[in-house]
Amino acid sequence: MSLLPAFYTPRIDVAEDARSLPIHLDVPGVRQADLEITVEKNAAAVRGRRRLESPAGLRLAPGELGGFDYERSFRLPDEIDRESIKA
Repeated sequence: MSLLPAFYTPRIDVAEDARSLPIHLDVPGVRQADLEITVEKNAAAVRGRRRLESPAGLRLAPGELGGFDYERSFRLPDEIDRESIKA
């Protein structure tokens, strides 16, 4: 039985200026290729997977960190141009 949650909810910082709304997520260990960002209607979702990788030629023992998933979703303001969202 695992005591780890199915996924972690990363902390975020949201900034704002006249043209953008940058969002910074705390997802250590997640490679850019393992991040997925989706936008549907008035919500955005970010999902990522932290993979457990042993250093070359070594085996982790006891290997407490493990791999796990991140997930966070939030509502978008009506003024956001959904077609211009990029990551």
